[in-house]
Amino acid sequence: MHNKKRNVNNEITFSTLLKKCLLNLLLFCALIMFFSLLSGLIFFNTKDPTSKIGIGAYMTLYLSVAISSFVLSKYLGQKQILCGLLFGGLIIVLIFMISLILGSGKLGIGDLISKLMIIIISTGSSLLTRANNRKKRHKRHR
Repeated sequence: MHNKKRNVNNEITFSTLLKKCLLNLLLFCALIMFFSLLSGLIFFNTKDPTSKIGIGAYMTLYLSVAISSFVLSKYLGQKQILCGLLFGGLIIVLIFMISLILGSGKLGIGDLISKLMIIIISTGSSLLTRANNRKKRHKRHR
């Protein structure tokens, strides 16, 4: 079997990583739309569907961050930590710009924690693609 190892010449540059992260924001937006629709359909049949909007919004956001960060890191195959941090930062910038347009501009402790969770989830899910580089040990049969 042929081992595929990247050479030093195939290292990804920061500008290429930024372009791929910006392109992956389209996947993130599509996942947000899909999971929002899905959570709306799930919570629609409850007694008070509007009481579950916060739960559905956070579930949608974090699940979309995890999936899109995993896909991006799997596609790139290298620099998983930088990929997760940059993608999480881009999502926070996107959310901040949308909140400036739609929101009141207030920033509470809950908002800071949710933004910190975006970076943690993005970095954690991008690290899931990291290959296990340990050597296989040969077992001795007695």
